[in-house]
Amino acid sequence: MAKNVIVLDEFNEQIGLTYPKRARGLIKNGRAEYVGDCDEQSAQPLKIRLTSTQVPTENFKEESSMSNIISFNAREFKFDETCESRAGQRIFVSDPFGKSVESFEIGDHNWTWTQIKRDVKLEKNTDYTFRFAVMGGYGEVATFVLVPRVSASDLNDEKIAQSDWEERYNYSLGKIAPSIKVNTPNGQFSVFEIDFNSGDCEIFTLMFIAQQTVMNIMPACELEEYSKLEKSVDEASVENQDIGCNGAEGGVNLSGACLTIDAYNKAMEFASKGISVNLSGITIDY
Repeated sequence: MAKNVIVLDEFNEQIGLTYPKRARGLIKNGRAEYVGDCDEQSAQPLKIRLTSTQVPTENFKEESSMSNIISFNAREFKFDETCESRAGQRIFVSDPFGKSVESFEIGDHNWTWTQIKRDVKLEKNTDYTFRFAVMGGYGEVATFVLVPRVSASDLNDEKIAQSDWEERYNYSLGKIAPSIKVNTPNGQFSVFEIDFNSGDCEIFTLMFIAQQTVMNIMPACELEEYSKLEKSVDEASVENQDIGCNGAEGGVNLSGACLTIDAYNKAMEFASKGISVNLSGITIDY
């Protein structure tokens, strides 16, 4: 979802952009009003004007230039006790810069279903970004789940109501594009940024689920800090590798990657031609 709604101050000066869902929330709460055509399907950009008595424009400018980032912290997560089985531990690992960071490693290569979670209280009708990194590959069941806890009264209400669970948002990490992917001595390092708007809800559960895969989840830096690190080889580049160049450069590093069966067969074709192909820790999406 893109920030494509233009936000004006009381003097009709543009002060930022926001998401359509948040714009609707501001309108509903009397904190803004539509300007001109309010049809979201219109070809013209949607505009809202903040009401001067409700929203300080300085605060909105600051919010527009800096997202509300929720960073992963292993110590703030715990195993979900409703899970009958679990596999995992908190461990220290090296990030791409060689710095020791605390991570939460969950899952195994068997059928052990593992969930870890954290409950947070947020501001209503506010844009947030949950940022985290995963070291290594991720299989079919490697999922981040965002649960709006509409039925929860406060953070002490840990049990997720069935009605709230049915409204959850599932993000399959093997099927969405990470913001950054780089190769490290410990395998592929991927940074994910999940954007969402809190709407009319204050209590949320952040959850990771793993089965038949090992996920090592850790904090991530600002994306700009990874700009000088080597970019990962993804399956698209596997399909278009120049075999002669690969041989000259020493081979193809696919460690920790999630490959389609076609990309895997292509990599094996390279190997049969004498090209070094690193397939350690890969997962295959059938």
